[in-house]
Amino acid sequence: MRALKAWLFSLLLSTSPAAFALSGNTVTTDNVKARLVSEVSAVGPGQVFWVALELDIRDGWHTYWRNPGDSGQATNLKWELPPGFTAGDIVWTTPHRFEIAPLVNYGYAKHAVHLVQITAPKDLKAGTPTTLAAKAGWLVCSDVCIPESADLQLKLPQSAQAGSLDPAVSSLFTAARSELHAISSVYPSKRNISWPCSDPCAGRAGMKISYKSTSFVTQIAQFCQDLGVRLRQHRRQRMGFLTGPPG
Repeated sequence: MRALKAWLFSLLLSTSPAAFALSGNTVTTDNVKARLVSEVSAVGPGQVFWVALELDIRDGWHTYWRNPGDSGQATNLKWELPPGFTAGDIVWTTPHRFEIAPLVNYGYAKHAVHLVQITAPKDLKAGTPTTLAAKAGWLVCSDVCIPESADLQLKLPQSAQAGSLDPAVSSLFTAARSELHAISSVYPSKRNISWPCSDPCAGRAGMKISYKSTSFVTQIAQFCQDLGVRLRQHRRQRMGFLTGPPG
């Protein structure tokens, strides 16, 4: 009888809104375990909320940032959303620096959380749960590189009001936001901020640029990142690492 009660209690939890928000399927490949996670326990009409692509990466392997460096390929998401839903681009956390001389790459080891903003349609009706689906793809590397992918789904209850934040996953999203490489729309209230135009992975100091527009700051930040990578590639080309012997 006690075992039966425990089973019924676990079943009740699995159908509760909080558990429902985390009902995204988990796909395990040879090197990565992937799932989608919602920050809210339900979604209401016109609600803007955040979803995370969470990757648990095999020890000794890594995936890549949006600008992978001298080699590699960025993780990507191809969404299949219900009518009226829209998804933003991945908001990238600060990558790690990987050096395999003479190459320098940027990416993530052990654990990666990629944030995406989702907007629900204003005419969303309460009732049948909605399903957010995406095909996630990534290149995972150690001494060799393997392209992998996963078909992921996340089901959320539809409510008449905006859904509340799910406390069960708050630490996941808080930790990801603390690792953002630049101020972005994840913190829409931030203004008059200063961003160091340098390579954050190499830890070199650089000039500071201050703007009131968070979207422009994000663009400037990414420009600085891309410029640093391209300058390093140019230096290696001049040293003959990428061009090879003259033909």
